[in-house]
Amino acid sequence: MLRLRSDLPLVGDASGRFLPWIVGFMVYLAALAIAGALSLDGVAERWQAGISGSLTVQIAPPPAPQPDEPPAEDRETRLERVLQVLRDEPGVAGIEVLGPDEMNRLLAPWLGPDSAELGLPLPDLVSVTLRSEGSVDLGALAAKLAAAVPGAQVDDHRRWLDDLAVFVQAVQLLAAIVVALVCLAAVLTVVFVTRTGLAVHRRVIEIVHLIGARDAYVAGQFQSHALRLGLVGGAVGSALAAVTLLGLQSLFAGLATPLLAGFGLGLAHWVALALLPLAAALIAMLTARLTVLRSLARMSRQ
Repeated sequence: MLRLRSDLPLVGDASGRFLPWIVGFMVYLAALAIAGALSLDGVAERWQAGISGSLTVQIAPPPAPQPDEPPAEDRETRLERVLQVLRDEPGVAGIEVLGPDEMNRLLAPWLGPDSAELGLPLPDLVSVTLRSEGSVDLGALAAKLAAAVPGAQVDDHRRWLDDLAVFVQAVQLLAAIVVALVCLAAVLTVVFVTRTGLAVHRRVIEIVHLIGARDAYVAGQFQSHALRLGLVGGAVGSALAAVTLLGLQSLFAGLATPLLAGFGLGLAHWVALALLPLAAALIAMLTARLTVLRSLARMSRQ
């Protein structure tokens, strides 16, 4: 425990005993909110890096033949015509046809491991890697593919990335609101505890004023007390948050779905979270000082 010098009997205040617990709870909530926003932002960056510079071509299955119409081209012929168009495109760096095993793996989270046995009319998928972003006119490429094979579509993931960016921004805004509310609640708590301490020790404060103590001296006593309590409570809350985050990181690491792969915090994130107890203590200290100075100034005018 920190033991900062105090000439006022503030340690025994009943109201101050709850301040470390409240600060610890506030730091715990703030740490979870910040960590969630940082982790999700990291996952979004990995998702974006994984699909930027690439696109997917979907080739719908050929329509069922009608009695009075000539038979439609088979799937292999349609696929080869799409591949030829892609090979002729100078901005295409690589082409990969997704086979049945890969399709089954992609559909397994939604349709189960035996999705291939359901007999669904699934399209053929071609993963295309571009040489650089903007090197291919996607509109012209889509028109060429549609002309070569009716039903061929180009998905450049742009709409999905836009929705992902909006979602991440909404989560970050929510985390910022949570942190702001936590800070406001912590400030109000420190103000209440400080004013209670001033009321309890009013006679002692009047005596130290009579012997020459200034308002800054009294404020220093309260701010040192608030700093100690804030550090203790912040350390406890930060430790509990670290245990919670490590447990969640281990849980996400064991999930089979690749959507949450890499969900976790880096070294810089952990360092930032480790500074939360100090930030909470500084907020408590400054709040206590300002509260004492304003309260004493109001008392002197009465």
